[in-house]
Amino acid sequence: MNQLHLISKYRNSLMGFAILWTISFHIFTKFRLYDVPALNIFFWPGFGGVDIFFFLSGFGLYYSSLKNETKLLFYLKRFIRIFPAYIIVCLVDSLLVPDYSIGHFIAKVTTIGYWFNYSYFDWYVPSLVIFYLVFPFYILAFQKHPYRSTIVASFVGLLLTVIYISGRINTGVIMILFFIRIPIFFIGVLAGKLSLDKKIHWPHLKEVSLILTIIGFASFFLFNTSPIFTPYLWKGLLWIPFILITPGLTFVLSYLFENYLYNIRIEAFLSFFGKISFELFLIHVMLFKLINISSSDSIPPYLQLCFALAASLVGAVLLHKICDIIASRILNKQN
Repeated sequence: MNQLHLISKYRNSLMGFAILWTISFHIFTKFRLYDVPALNIFFWPGFGGVDIFFFLSGFGLYYSSLKNETKLLFYLKRFIRIFPAYIIVCLVDSLLVPDYSIGHFIAKVTTIGYWFNYSYFDWYVPSLVIFYLVFPFYILAFQKHPYRSTIVASFVGLLLTVIYISGRINTGVIMILFFIRIPIFFIGVLAGKLSLDKKIHWPHLKEVSLILTIIGFASFFLFNTSPIFTPYLWKGLLWIPFILITPGLTFVLSYLFENYLYNIRIEAFLSFFGKISFELFLIHVMLFKLINISSSDSIPPYLQLCFALAASLVGAVLLHKICDIIASRILNKQN
């Protein structure tokens, strides 16, 4: 039996784990908890939650490609998944920090501002938009040569990373965060295809996935603790281990959900956060920017954090419901 299908079955739970891991990383860096070893082990690699998002996006898009939708319908569905929530959050962000002109706001909500270092909310959504724009054309080549296409796409991502590090690409924005995630997105597309292949039987898939995860994390902590690698961390070495970690970890977690964690409701708990993960990501990024950790601030930093987390959760639930209504109305008009 092809157990890769478990990734699809527990996709929401995996996204729930990813968003909580990402938030833990932002807490860790915001409060500079680098000297707490116990937190270091789990929180510092938490930016890998974004890699899980990209991997699952590629995985899910392959499933979507089987519906034989027109490019217009494909783009419409992606648009209503991203932009209603993104526009609302960007609008609130502009009101909270009112230093934007109309031009800045337009550049931000269209994600164009990020690529020209003009005005942008974050790097994640602009990167996701590029992947969505490219995918309908990529899948045409992928359907004919899946392995070759994955290798070429991954090589392009790594090559762009090297070129960026060398200084030949100088846009003023941290584009390495996008370039280094190109391989994992397209590996996710390949994983989606393999999960539906009934001819594939990998009896040792969980062992291989566990080994990949262990090697990836071992590499990550080696790179972060050895002075030999320190000069190269922010030149790409920090993120490279997640090319191994992400596929392995997503399957290991899926296997645990299926066999050990389902009955104790951990899977359901994470699934709740997974369903609102996009909205939760946007709102917590916005509110975390407002946290002032200065000791001179009248409100204690950790109290600010508690408020930001609570407001993020409530806001994400409400925003998700609003966006669901918007999406339903738009799609109903198309039918």
